[in-house]
Amino acid sequence: MDAPEVAHSASIRVADCVFCGSRYIQGGAVAPVITSISPSQSHHAVPMLITGTGLSSTSRVNFGSRSVTPSSVTATSVTCMIPELPAGQYKVSVTTGPLTSNYLLFFYISPPEIEVLNPSAGPLTAASLSIFGQNLTTTRSVTFGDVGDATDIIIQSDTVLVAVAPEHAPFEPGVCTDTVDVVVTTAGGTSVPNGADGQYTYYGAPAVTNMRPSSASVGSTFTITGTCLTGATAVTFTPTAGGPTVQADYVARSPAQISAIVPPHLSQNTYDVRVTTPGGQSLITPAGVFTV
Repeated sequence: MDAPEVAHSASIRVADCVFCGSRYIQGGAVAPVITSISPSQSHHAVPMLITGTGLSSTSRVNFGSRSVTPSSVTATSVTCMIPELPAGQYKVSVTTGPLTSNYLLFFYISPPEIEVLNPSAGPLTAASLSIFGQNLTTTRSVTFGDVGDATDIIIQSDTVLVAVAPEHAPFEPGVCTDTVDVVVTTAGGTSVPNGADGQYTYYGAPAVTNMRPSSASVGSTFTITGTCLTGATAVTFTPTAGGPTVQADYVARSPAQISAIVPPHLSQNTYDVRVTTPGGQSLITPAGVFTV
């Protein structure tokens, strides 16, 4: 007759750190388990929600080697503020007493920076421009002050965006420019306005209302009077009957006045004189006809 089997107590060793189903075991004790983090990519000063089990005694939230104190704790959730970190990937875990949970990956994204706009000025109508800066890959929006958001954003690289500035409302009489801060928002936050380098100026369309004299020989100086002549980039003569356009030398005296020189080598003729600014080109009108 076979001897009966005798139950023996066994010494069972649990690995120092093993994940078994919904239990995370460290040194024989059940550690906290995290199942989700939100957001999984962001930047500092944004609240993070961590969900899981066994979290009621959480004393620290770990972002790699950096730890922060949670702002609220329950058995199934923990919230904390994301600390400022170098850009990159981090293992997020929680610590309860001597036990540390499993980890989930978090991507820290540095906030965007605007370095320069090209062009930095344009008309009231929608116009394309390039934005140069840093940390632009996750761009979500580009805002032009109170005017609105840009459209047709193209992310060319981490340092270059192309966008279309929103259309500006018509100016009140006597107003010719409006300068606004351009702000980029990404998964890493919102850029901080940095003065002129990050500003865009809307220009009203120029208009020529008078010229004195309106007839003179080549090389003569004359005065153009008008509105919104600020930022003039060109003064041109074009034969009224058609022909090549010639640029004149000029000096902008004020938003309402430009001194110009009748270009040399012009033949005797009548010409449409037009002024170009970032706001566009003045219309052809009788007030802008000049006789050489």
